[in-house]
Amino acid sequence: MTPKATARPGYDPADLLKLYIYGYLNRVRSSRRLGAETHRNIEVIWLLRHLKPDFKTIADFRRDNRTAFRQVFRELAQAKKLRPPSPPRAGQNPHKRSELIDGTASPLLERLP
Repeated sequence: MTPKATARPGYDPADLLKLYIYGYLNRVRSSRRLGAETHRNIEVIWLLRHLKPDFKTIADFRRDNRTAFRQVFRELAQAKKLRPPSPPRAGQNPHKRSELIDGTASPLLERLP
């Protein structure tokens, strides 16, 4: 589908992928919640350079790139498994480890087709 000449240019796929990776790392999976984060969360505003895609754009991007997401998130999970655990912060339980580091699969990866 090609956009009409009067339409606004589309979002760069790299920007939408950054938004999804942010959501994956911060356990924000809903397209509506990700859309809301683009308006209120300073980290996301900076990450996307003040772009504010709506939830439909975010959901369509996820639907259209489903197989690519699966591969990206598997590689991300693999990279997190290979990284040694960071030392515990003050007041943090030193025996509690990330679910990705100790080998169990992330719930997001299990839901991807």
